[in-house]
Amino acid sequence: MDSVWNLTESLALDVHWRAWRLGFEPPLGEVNISTLRGIWGAALHDLAPGIYDIVFEGRWAEDKKNPLYIIRPSLDGRDLECIFIGRATEYEEVLFAAWNLAGTRGYGKTRIPFSLGAQELIAEGPDFLKGNSWRENNPVVLFFAQPVRLMRGGQLIAAPSVRDVALAAMRRVWNFQTKSPSLAQRDASRLILDLCDSTPTLYDASRPMRYVRYSARQKAEVEYRCVSSALAFPEGAGPLLPLFDACQWLHMGKNTILGLGQALLDDFDENEIS
Repeated sequence: MDSVWNLTESLALDVHWRAWRLGFEPPLGEVNISTLRGIWGAALHDLAPGIYDIVFEGRWAEDKKNPLYIIRPSLDGRDLECIFIGRATEYEEVLFAAWNLAGTRGYGKTRIPFSLGAQELIAEGPDFLKGNSWRENNPVVLFFAQPVRLMRGGQLIAAPSVRDVALAAMRRVWNFQTKSPSLAQRDASRLILDLCDSTPTLYDASRPMRYVRYSARQKAEVEYRCVSSALAFPEGAGPLLPLFDACQWLHMGKNTILGLGQALLDDFDENEIS
């Protein structure tokens, strides 16, 4: 068990990320995330196409194609949070400049201008994970602040199991490793999935949800099926905990760049889930 814990912890701690809370004038809380992503990406592409390829297209290593950012609403809905992952943290000055350029150009059919205001660094990993208070035997509940899209065989998983969530978390963390998973890590991943079967878990009823975004490429709204779900671990999440902890910031599943799949950990309350 200790060796598996050490592996999951080392994987989670190997990913560097910085989470920023951005304020805008006027506030952009009601603007669709996909709209903001589109105008920010267009500005970055014009400002620094090489950095755009790395951050937006995810071409940061020869065998990688994973975008290095996440845009999500703050939990209070007032501001925007941008999470820069891996090499994207090297280009923050340019990424913020792209926000300023996007604000000058404006958004919507009438091109409403805005300006980037306060910029607050709210968390940085892996230091944030090192300082957390979670322990492997602490009763916890994992839920999703934003709907999650986990797929199997091209189909949405309507009621994610512990195995589904653990596999999604492992894949997400592996996506940002500078090296591909070793055979030893893949063997350990099978042990982790086996542990899922023996980890006491209570399920909250999964609820189907839909997420709609505007696609500039298709010039139409695109609808995604997703779910809201929660898993409670009354005896702790064991070696899964470091992966779940990391996915509070790295998210999991499909469409994470738009904020979907944001996992949250909280103390377990048996009265809130059954």
